[in-house]
Amino acid sequence: AWVVLHRLASNEFLSFLLTREGLTAPVVSAVGAVHTAGEGAIGQMKLSSDGRRLALVTAGNWGVELFDFDAATGHVSNARSLNMDHTIEHPYGLEFSLSGERLYVSSTRGGGLWQLSEGAPPVQLAPGVSLGALQLAPDGRIYASVPDSGHLAAIAHADMQGMAANYQGRAVALNGQSGYGLPAALAEDYR
Repeated sequence: AWVVLHRLASNEFLSFLLTREGLTAPVVSAVGAVHTAGEGAIGQMKLSSDGRRLALVTAGNWGVELFDFDAATGHVSNARSLNMDHTIEHPYGLEFSLSGERLYVSSTRGGGLWQLSEGAPPVQLAPGVSLGALQLAPDGRIYASVPDSGHLAAIAHADMQGMAANYQGRAVALNGQSGYGLPAALAEDYR
């Protein structure tokens, strides 16, 4: 498995291969936008379950970037900005569908939930909601934290296009309140 980091005040990714002996020396890839301090350093970064793509959000500049990832070498390349017109305000969380063909982006401050697919316009699945982190689960659903609520939201059919993905605002009742985060898991284990 790879552990990928992004340097602050830089456009460099550091990819470390995790082996039984520990972490290898990093593979450095300089590609994409420079991440600034403050809100420019806030947001999720994820690898697709097939290891071919990497995506990240930077909340401060409303950035959503998609990259190619080489799982054999750890090299990050081919930066594409997916939110050039700032359609998605205050992005925070993101997650790939199990197939890796769809990318979901959550927005804080009432910006909703968005589905992105290369070559297709963004689809807003849940306007007006505030969501935090997104996480693909072994059941193929993508769960979303709903800050200051007693539940998690879910995308029931994340590989389906548009509204067929079936956003569920109150999918899981919690015994307490949700914040912005969710536990991270390696999606490659679900394939």
